Amino acid sequence: MADAPAPDAWQDPLFDQIIEHLAASGVPFTADDVWRPEYGLDATQVRHGEVGAAFQRARKRGVIVVVGYQTSRRAARHGCLLRVWAGASDSADTWGWPLVA
Repeated sequence: MADAPAPDAWQDPLFDQIIEHLAASGVPFTADDVWRPEYGLDATQVRHGEVGAAFQRARKRGVIVVVGYQTSRRAARHGCLLRVWAGASDSADTWGWPLVA
């Protein structure tokens, strides 16, 4: 069985930049927000799992923290459960309750 192809080199830095931008906004967000038109992403060009991997990288770097859960707004996700994230520096002041890790 062949290994999965490596992700395109542009994906990791682009997703990292988008997530950092969302985190800096001070507004809670989900993976659905990565697909906003202003970011110009085409889902057909993104490998399965790349968005989730980017969120986990940001969490491990301390950029974002989980602040809740909600269902997806995107039809392609069929209402699946998503984590709601916030920028790590904003989360304690904004939410005022223990965060889910």
